[in-house]
Amino acid sequence: MDCFPLYINYVVNTLTKFISFIMKKLTIVLMVLLCLFANSIFSQISNYNLSDYKVPNLKRHALSTNFSINSTKNATKEEYKDTITSTNNEHSSLDINSNISLGYYGYFNLDKYQGNQSFKTRTSPSYSVNKDSIGTTNESFSKNIYLNITSTNRYYLHKKYFLGFHPTLIITNNNTNTPINENFSDKKHKNKNVFTSIPIEIGYGRIEQVQNARLAIYIFNDLLEKNILSRTPSNDEIQEFADLISTVLNERILDYRKKKMYEISMIDKFLQEKKLISETNEAYLTIVYDNWENANQPVRESGYRFSLGFSNDFSKNIYENETTLKQSTNANEYNNESVRKTNGFNATFYFQKPINLKWQSGTYIYGSIKKGNTEYSNKYLNTYEDTTIKESYTNTYSSLSITEELGYYPNSRTSINFLTSFRYSTQIDEKDDYDSKYGDLNIYFGLNAYYYISDHLQLQGRFTYSLFNNQDEFEYDTYRVDNNNINKDENISIGLTYLF
Repeated sequence: MDCFPLYINYVVNTLTKFISFIMKKLTIVLMVLLCLFANSIFSQISNYNLSDYKVPNLKRHALSTNFSINSTKNATKEEYKDTITSTNNEHSSLDINSNISLGYYGYFNLDKYQGNQSFKTRTSPSYSVNKDSIGTTNESFSKNIYLNITSTNRYYLHKKYFLGFHPTLIITNNNTNTPINENFSDKKHKNKNVFTSIPIEIGYGRIEQVQNARLAIYIFNDLLEKNILSRTPSNDEIQEFADLISTVLNERILDYRKKKMYEISMIDKFLQEKKLISETNEAYLTIVYDNWENANQPVRESGYRFSLGFSNDFSKNIYENETTLKQSTNANEYNNESVRKTNGFNATFYFQKPINLKWQSGTYIYGSIKKGNTEYSNKYLNTYEDTTIKESYTNTYSSLSITEELGYYPNSRTSINFLTSFRYSTQIDEKDDYDSKYGDLNIYFGLNAYYYISDHLQLQGRFTYSLFNNQDEFEYDTYRVDNNNINKDENISIGLTYLF
């Protein structure tokens, strides 16, 4: 492990070169963007501060179920005859597939609580059979079960101090039984996975979604531009309008078309009650509907949150493969089972800032260190051999990730996003007779732009640069292996659309 400090130096040097490279690229990009943005300097500006907006108390529940079944049957018959021979081939097949699913989603934004609950489960049994003219029958039956329960909960105890509890349970069970030939063999495959995580955290801060306030301003600005509003709304009216938008969007109405009619009618009612419009006409209604459908993205947030947490994770994987020859006593059976338990601490900092109506910045920093234990068993059984291998070893994990993002949204048609991220992680496996160590470094920079210049002309651009470095170390007595892989990827694409 002597060379791992050198690897840290390599990480620092690589990161320094990466920042220098990105700054050169970014300088060029910003010069181009400044030229493009020159024509938007004089666009309508509101003095409303998105950071002042607080989402009202909201609750949303959604439950959905689905059942479907599909059957396909096919039969073919081929007859051939000549002066010497004749053949008659028949083939038939039947495939039946089904799907049963149940899902629930809950969203809560209250003064003392923020949370999301998600429950998903499904099963998809299937059956197929193929028969030919000589009497051979091949069948296959499979079934799988999937369960995912995820819950995110932050309880605000005093002002912005919170206690977080975020349990997760994921279960998958896939079984396949394939008699390749009713007189020859029988194959069975089973794969079961269980993952649970029970993290808790304490922290300070709160994040609010503010894109609905931005949507309110989009609607007001477009109506002002067309001289449809009777006056400029106050900041209090913008807040009220944004609250109404948030409430209406979270109303549970099953029929999509009825929901849209209800939403637009509530918007119209508000504007008329506030005497912001004197009459309704086609221009007014189309502006409201166009913004309602197209100006509610991207999600924009405001606030910060810092937390310290402890996690307790458990995962188990079982794989079984069994083959039986029906015309003999031969059978092959392979079983693999692994169990991993980890405990550790983590720290998270999340920050989102609407610089103004057009610019958005964000920072995400996460670091963790975990200690765990892995138990592994591998069993192979046939007529002549019965072999079982068991192993147990400790694991140490550490990771650090940093993400910075910057967004520019001058209007509902244009979006430009910068994102850069750095992630470094290590894993150390300590076994009885040898140690192994794995280190991963991932650096990424991306720029995505869609610039609406005019009805005729739109510009699209994308630039991404990524560097991935993986280093593995293996040491057994005097034998040592060092493996270092570096992959760099750079992509640039520019598109210009002109409509005649």
